[in-house]
Amino acid sequence: MQTIASGEMLGKRPALLALALARVLIASAVLLQGRQAAMSGAAFHTIQGLVFLLAALALAGLFLNLPRTRIEFLILLLVDWIFVGCITLLGAPVTGLLLLFFDEIALRVSGWPWTAPVAIVPPIVALAGLWWADRMTHLSWIELQVLPSDVIVWAIIMLLYALTSHFASRRRASLERLSDDIWIDPILASNQPFSYDFTKWIQQLSSLFGGERCICMLALSRKNGLARVFSNGPVERFQAELTKGLGILRDLPGGLTVVRDRERERADRANADDPIHQLHLLSLLDHGVIMAKPFELGRQSGVLILAHDQPNDAVLAQEARAIDQALDGAIQRINQTMEMRRAFLTEAREVARRDLHDGVLQSLAALRMRLLTIIQSQELAPAANAEIRNTAEIIALEQARLRSLLDENVDADQPVNLFEALRLCVKTTALQWEIDVEFVSDETAIPMHRESANNVEYLLREVIANAARHSGSKELRCSLALRDHNLIISLMDLSATPARLSGDFHNGPLSSHSLRQRLSLVNGRAYSDGLQTGTLLAIAIPLTYDEADL
Repeated sequence: MQTIASGEMLGKRPALLALALARVLIASAVLLQGRQAAMSGAAFHTIQGLVFLLAALALAGLFLNLPRTRIEFLILLLVDWIFVGCITLLGAPVTGLLLLFFDEIALRVSGWPWTAPVAIVPPIVALAGLWWADRMTHLSWIELQVLPSDVIVWAIIMLLYALTSHFASRRRASLERLSDDIWIDPILASNQPFSYDFTKWIQQLSSLFGGERCICMLALSRKNGLARVFSNGPVERFQAELTKGLGILRDLPGGLTVVRDRERERADRANADDPIHQLHLLSLLDHGVIMAKPFELGRQSGVLILAHDQPNDAVLAQEARAIDQALDGAIQRINQTMEMRRAFLTEAREVARRDLHDGVLQSLAALRMRLLTIIQSQELAPAANAEIRNTAEIIALEQARLRSLLDENVDADQPVNLFEALRLCVKTTALQWEIDVEFVSDETAIPMHRESANNVEYLLREVIANAARHSGSKELRCSLALRDHNLIISLMDLSATPARLSGDFHNGPLSSHSLRQRLSLVNGRAYSDGLQTGTLLAIAIPLTYDEADL
């Protein structure tokens, strides 16, 4: 059943295999039934030989994966019309006409319109006309003979037709379901950035082309390289070549097209110098047919790659159009969702900016002025003076941060400098916890989407707070570095004693449920094993997963 759902039965198209089986069954039944000839013996045996020849040639074409083009499917129909005419002359017109129902399915799956009128009506009209002419001229060339065995043959043929029609309809429905919302999961939860997942869509698509025998990948990229790959299996060995080939694959025509057909390449070497054929990625995929489709998703560009062993024929071209429409529909819905999200955030930002500017910012400004007035008192102790001054500085820093968040001239979709955001965050958190935190970074400009930068900032606040609470740290060094498309944040305790370093840090900050939640928002991971002495923990955040940067 799985092979049928994947578009194959014994390695052949179900519609073409059923057509061949029906043709052989009809030819065998008519030739073995011993019907009485209504014509001369020579003519009768000639027609019998022609029936056998046509059935044998059609069966040979099946094993050669013919027909391929839509014109060849139409030629096959014309041959079957001759076959039906011969069967009619042998006295079994009903049995012969049943074959045309299988031709109708074959034409339908290959993309021909109006298949029932094209395949069935013309021969019925022609046979009716010939029968009427035969009766009028009294030639008796067409003599209807209904034998008891005909009922059994008809029942077998109709059962085979019902099964073939069911499988063709089921596959068509499976292709149409690719455009449903159930395969793409937009995530608009309040506690995480906008995201989506093509995994189920890719798995559903691969199941239609052989499942594990097929490789289906959807890769998204930005200017700095590969962003994310959705696949029905591991793609580690394709990752590097996929990154190299995305630039060439993006120049393909817009639809899902065949970029490599190994069977035709063996016969035609004319396109050997084509850059597409020279991609090492296509050499790694050892399937008979490789298809690709470039597309744009927000600010990202992507490529769908489908490698399978089904024949490159008119049926595949028809199914490729259905996949095209499904993916285009999914991309359109995602883009619409992102536009709705941008519009919602713009409106929400405007409301928050107005309310917070009139309320919170003015309150913070008044509180800071009050604290600065208190500092000028001569009766204040030096320690209290320093404490109030630090509090006023914290308020000033939070005012600056809040103003930047409420700035109506800032585009929410434009990236911010993560270095500056974290530098300000470290300074504020150090004042809040009355500790010294040294901030060092290999980079002074790290662009990141504003929403993701806020999540990283909250994560760093949580880490520093946990270090102060659980480890009793008084002097920290926060280091920022970029390694292999990952943002590495490490926290070193410069005031740590040997006794404190020997403690189990996993029972402290790493055990925090809040920390694990914030890590999940940025798809990061925290670890403390194998680090330099004194380093409390390190956090790795994959920058390429920043899908909010669309």
